[in-house]
Amino acid sequence: MNRTKNRKAILRAVAGMACCVIGQTFAATPADVKLTFIELSDLHANLVSHKDPVQKTDGTTTVAMRGGMARMKTLIQGVKQSNPNTIVMNIGDTFHGGVEAFYTLGNAVADPLNALGIDVGVAGNWDYYFTPAITRLRYGRITAVEQDRIEKSIPAFAEFFPIKRPNFPNLGANVKDITDIVMPSGFTSDIVEQMHPLLAEGMDFAYGIEEHKNLIIQHARDLRKQGADIVVLMSELGIHKDIALSKALAAMRANGTLEAGLLDMVFSAHTHELTRTMVTTAEDGSTLYAPVVESGADSNIGRLDVTMKYKDSTTTRQRLRVTTEQNWTVANKQWQILAVDESVAEDPTLKTLINTARKSFLKPTDGSAFKTLHALPFLFQTLKEPIDTVIGHIDAGSIAHQNDMMSGVVNRKNSGDSTFNDAFTHMLLDVSNSPTNNIPHAKVALSPGFRMGATLPEAGFLMENNAIATGNITLEDAYRFFPMYYGAATAQITGADLKRRVEDSLMHTYSSDAFNHGGGWATGFAGIKQTLNLGNGDPHAMYVPGSTPDTFNTDQLSRVLALHYESGEEVQDNEVLTVIGCSRLPIDYKGTICGQPGYTNVQRVIEQVDGTLTVGEINTTVIAIGPRPATMIDVFVNNLKAGYKLKTSGVAVQDLSNFPMFPETPYMQPLEGTGGYIQTAPSEDPCGYFKWKCLPGQPL
Repeated sequence: MNRTKNRKAILRAVAGMACCVIGQTFAATPADVKLTFIELSDLHANLVSHKDPVQKTDGTTTVAMRGGMARMKTLIQGVKQSNPNTIVMNIGDTFHGGVEAFYTLGNAVADPLNALGIDVGVAGNWDYYFTPAITRLRYGRITAVEQDRIEKSIPAFAEFFPIKRPNFPNLGANVKDITDIVMPSGFTSDIVEQMHPLLAEGMDFAYGIEEHKNLIIQHARDLRKQGADIVVLMSELGIHKDIALSKALAAMRANGTLEAGLLDMVFSAHTHELTRTMVTTAEDGSTLYAPVVESGADSNIGRLDVTMKYKDSTTTRQRLRVTTEQNWTVANKQWQILAVDESVAEDPTLKTLINTARKSFLKPTDGSAFKTLHALPFLFQTLKEPIDTVIGHIDAGSIAHQNDMMSGVVNRKNSGDSTFNDAFTHMLLDVSNSPTNNIPHAKVALSPGFRMGATLPEAGFLMENNAIATGNITLEDAYRFFPMYYGAATAQITGADLKRRVEDSLMHTYSSDAFNHGGGWATGFAGIKQTLNLGNGDPHAMYVPGSTPDTFNTDQLSRVLALHYESGEEVQDNEVLTVIGCSRLPIDYKGTICGQPGYTNVQRVIEQVDGTLTVGEINTTVIAIGPRPATMIDVFVNNLKAGYKLKTSGVAVQDLSNFPMFPETPYMQPLEGTGGYIQTAPSEDPCGYFKWKCLPGQPL
């Protein structure tokens, strides 16, 4: 008896790769089959629509309302109705990024997310933020109900605090867990330990291009042996590393060490880049092994339509049973970006779920008092008023940028010189020099190069559809910039070391070796003007050979030409200056500011009961009622409430190479870096499972 396997298009999720096996019963040659992949990337817990910068068809930019899960649901449903063979992927930061997620350990996101109809996902680096225990509870292979709860022993929690989990598999083949109960497979982030070593405790991540390249080859071959007709990679490494991987695979194919056709497509996330067309070639003109795409963040979704063409059939015999397997091949791929804009209707079911998730964060409609909310209790952050409270205002003409298309708007949408980092670091300088505070007076301020954040147009700014911005800043907007427990600290550093810190930040943003990149964009500074040549490439001998990446070699610089104070004086190598910046809480490496080592006399900024700021240590046993660490979110909010007006310097960075940047180019961060020389990225992980032991000379 001759039987043909009759299987509809099915999805397997193994090693971060989606494998589709297609089968139909036909007497003649089967007709083509269309598969559709939907990519959701870096939702960052955005439940509702928000302002976002968008590029218009004439190349200029504007601000428009974008995003919102209720509108996403409508778009997803429309695609599924047009093609039932649709696979919905959620890649990147999901359960972290907004005030609702911060105060619920990500739980506020779960119900709306689980109603979107997602088939498979990959966790982002910020999804590890709530501690390794919660990462395991949310993503691990756990079935017992009691294991999905946190015990009462944590102060201020209810008797049990359930951790809500995604209702779709999440993958992470490039991370191993010492308990073997974390994500079973996939390509998750590789920079979790850079955020804070304790977030990666007990986990061992793949390191460098070789390990990731070998994982792709291993799992793609395995999937093909299982009968996969199409294999795609879902990756939270970011588009720059994914392009580097695809380029490396193509080189292997060219020299005969790798067969063709293992991988058909790469879906990237993490870097928030928007590819309106597939990236198919490298900057040197060579063809990538597989095209790479990224759908930006929650303001858009990506759609890939794949036409599968019948190739041939394979017949096998097992005793009296004959089985015929149809083989298919990818004939065509079409990629498009679907804007989640106001023209898309909100799905009513999702809107109800979102309203429920946000209800306790908004002003009560029944006239009752707002109920104070607590974040992770051992972090002592509280929300005492509704998130729709207006806390500040951006005056017209106060936000300037050297690129006119970025003026008038406060956000982080620039990889080297964002208006938010400019404005916020100037606020930090003013705070440190205020006579009402008793902290060291800083000459320089730092802010981390996070990609996430709100978009806040100044008063009178003309937005899409001729809407006029009010300039108002809400508490919800503030938490978009700091949805984490980040403290403030002062420290000292020499002028020479400050230059190295700037150089290091630039290399981790613009290196032509993508695996040198850090977790975000360049660190923001106030108090200094940077004169750079981004075209110079990486420094030739920045690190001592064989050392950890934190040991610097003499005075090697490359992209940094000079630093000048805003007064015009040049920063001298031998001078010692005071800085104010961020400190990871509750603990951080000694001598570290904003994740950068090399500082001395680091002092935590303390908020006294009367709201004034000092420096020193605190008694953690009375922290709930006495002085507590000053957090970045509180510094930002309290100063805005007191009438502080955000302002920018206008020109904080001058690049003499005039390397093209967004919005002159489509990408926030050049896809293959800047400059010629590449300092080879480390290829081995010096830390392993226990990250806090990685640097013996830098105790926590």
